[in-house]
Amino acid sequence: MNIILEWTDGIWKTSVASYLKEKWLWVGDRSLEYISKYIVLDKDEKDILKQVVHHIRSELVDDILVILYTEDESIIRSRLSKRWFQDDFDKDALQYNDIYKNLAQGLKKEKIENFLFLDIQGKTVEEIGDEVEGFYHKKK
Repeated sequence: MNIILEWTDGIWKTSVASYLKEKWLWVGDRSLEYISKYIVLDKDEKDILKQVVHHIRSELVDDILVILYTEDESIIRSRLSKRWFQDDFDKDALQYNDIYKNLAQGLKKEKIENFLFLDIQGKTVEEIGDEVEGFYHKKK
């Protein structure tokens, strides 16, 4: 069973993945083949949901998908402002955060069992990692 971390830039993706890897858990920093390639700004969110649900039910049945998000946009702005280089994904991070939040709401409605939607606001990397690890062990 693998853990796939998905979320926008600026929400501790690499830090949480590193923390979980130290605990000997297999962690994928995004699933480019099954999830991330559908998260695009000009695509209808219903189509995104449909494609992601299809891949979760057919390809990622034994994996755990974790979507982290924040309601506090200043967290994303603050973390991205500290980067020495910003690409287009960084510049559009707030829009991607909204797409991931809407995707997560849709996954809840689809009753996807191997999915965790976690707000990072007010939490440390360790607290986030521990919640993901707890969910992993519960589903294992």
